[in-house]
Parts: sequence; C-alpha cells; structure tokens
Amino acid sequence: MSCGKERIMTRKKGKFLTFMFSLIPGGGQMYMGFMKEGVSLMGAFFLTMFLESWLSIGALLYLLPVLWFYSFFDSMNKSSLDDEEFYCLEDHYLFIENLDRDNVIHFIKKYNVLAAIVLIVLGASILFNCFVRMIGTYFNFWIIQELANFVRWFVPQTIFACFIIWVGVKLISWKKKSIEDGKAG
Repeated sequence: MSCGKERIMTRKKGKFLTFMFSLIPGGGQMYMGFMKEGVSLMGAFFLTMFLESWLSIGALLYLLPVLWFYSFFDSMNKSSLDDEEFYCLEDHYLFIENLDRDNVIHFIKKYNVLAAIVLIVLGASILFNCFVRMIGTYFNFWIIQELANFVRWFVPQTIFACFIIWVGVKLISWKKKSIEDGKAG
C-alpha cells in the first residue's frame, strides 16, 4: 500500500507521550500532527463544557465522555498502526467536510446574520452578568437582584431552546423540499 504523499506534519511518536497527550481530548491527534482532527475534537469538547455551564443544560454532559473516549481511542489506534498505514492517513476536520477558503467564505455569507445574532446575544449576556454583579456588590436591592438573576439564567436557555427548535424546523423543511424535488424530477 503506497500513498504517494509526503507527510511533513504527521509523525509517529513515542507511545508514552502519545498516551499522555491522548488524555486531553484532541491532544493525542495534535501531538501526532493531525492538527485539524485535534482542533475539531478539542473545540467540540470545550464548547460542550462551555455551553453546559452557561446554559445549565445537564444533558450536554453526556456528550463529554463520548468525545473523550472517541478522542482517546482514535489517537491510540492511530499510534498503533504500522508506519505505512500511519503515513497514509489524512488530516481532516471532523464536523465540517471540505473546509477550504471558498467554502468558509460561502458559509460566512450564508450564515452571517445568524452569527451576528449569536455574537450580540453573547455580548449582551456578558454585559448583563456584569450589571447583575454590580447591583449585588454596590446595592442591596434584593428584589432587583433576584429578578436580574432570573433573567440571567432563563433568557439564555430560552434563546438556545428557540434556536434548537428553529434548526429542527429548518431540517424538516429541507427534507420535505428534497423529497418534493425528487418527486418532481
């Protein structure tokens, strides 16, 4: 089996350090030179932790062991391959196919309004949290502070829930459209 490709970044490394880096989701892949895979796994793991802590959605915690075990066993399996098989492996992003400059620009143009809304909501949430801390520190208006805490915890969850519902509706409408296009064609 010959790949015909020269690999500069990926190299088989020592088993002990590969094992140690594999304990961090995406770390083993990055240590062996699979940067795209490592960044994908590490980003998914820590994004899941962030979303769970920010939105208090306990169900997201079930993703963490799945991501951790996948990352760990993927890096250990890659390190146990023989040299020829190892050097034939390609580095790719796990959750986004064909990520190149043109696709990124197309994605940004298509979803720039959605990204802007997410950034505005995130920024407003950070400002609101600062405001709540300031009220709690300098004033003793417990009713205002309780109301602010209520808004601080439930507004992001409500927005995220609406976003999830919107994505679900879009997926159903895309599926219906593809079925209707298939019948028409």
